[in-house]
Amino acid sequence: EDAEAADFTAPGTAVTVTIPASSTSSSAVALSGLLITGDDIAEDAEVIDIEGAAGGFAVSGTTLTITDDDLDVTLTADTDSDESGNQKTLSEGETVAVRVRAAFTTATSNDIGSALQVRVTAEALSPASAEAGGTDFTPPATPVTVSIPAGQTQSAWTNLTGLAVTDDAVTELAETFRIAGTSVNSGVGITPDTLTIGASDTALEVTASPGRVTESTSAHNITVTAGFAGATSSALTTNTDVTVTIATGDTNGATVATACSQSMTEDVCTDQTGNSFTIRIPAGQHHHTGSFQLTARVDTDAETTAETVKISGSATVAGTATSDSATINIADSGIRLALTESGSTVSALDENSG
Repeated sequence: EDAEAADFTAPGTAVTVTIPASSTSSSAVALSGLLITGDDIAEDAEVIDIEGAAGGFAVSGTTLTITDDDLDVTLTADTDSDESGNQKTLSEGETVAVRVRAAFTTATSNDIGSALQVRVTAEALSPASAEAGGTDFTPPATPVTVSIPAGQTQSAWTNLTGLAVTDDAVTELAETFRIAGTSVNSGVGITPDTLTIGASDTALEVTASPGRVTESTSAHNITVTAGFAGATSSALTTNTDVTVTIATGDTNGATVATACSQSMTEDVCTDQTGNSFTIRIPAGQHHHTGSFQLTARVDTDAETTAETVKISGSATVAGTATSDSATINIADSGIRLALTESGSTVSALDENSG
């Protein structure tokens, strides 16, 4: 379309261009005084006519095209129904409608004669140190079209139908992917937005085996396994240190002697004579084991309440504290009976006395 007077300032006086004798063209001459108006209006390309006149000659004019610098569009994605554009995190297995909006980046008004359309999809970041790849999410099968109507500066919120986050059993840190688009209209730059898949399968799980021991003067070897609950693999690139603590004076009165045992090089005892040690889950693995010696001393009392030892584990994964515990049951070494007959007391027996 033709440029309007507000779009440019013409030279104050005409510029003379001379074709020398015996020549077919003039040298280039600056069109001094021609200024293009800078504004914040989104506009179609506009044409300025450059015309001239020469006595006795027909002069054909030419044109200049003003290309607008306010056509760039910024995408905003949102994972919350309030459509504020502030919610940027998704969780594995979560059913949520991702919405997207397109708005002019700098333009405060819109003089484009038709709707500006942007085709939006999801794509992996590249390069990135922690990015969501093709297995972490599924983009829409076809791009979703978002339109900024004529005369408006932004589109309505539009569902990004078909975008799905993969629910797997992999321990992972938070990952980011991009909501990007291409314009149907020419000359439009698109600034993408990003969404984040939160850290997943990072909850700690602690188990102890065997889960039941009997009072004895001999020590029992207890294997403690620390891992990520529900995970079958891990994408973590650093080790995870799990602090394991054995409660020796629990409320049910078990009497326990412990000594830390290093069964693997990754296991580090923090106190050889105490009741705490570390299990290191190596990078790329989803569990690891450590062991300690537990002696449940024989006492002389018939137990009326269950005796237990609590094995607690704690760690920090993806910046969040997580913990879990396991219980070992202490079985009494025998059952003691006291019988009275005709005023006489029969000495106590246990099940091993014959």
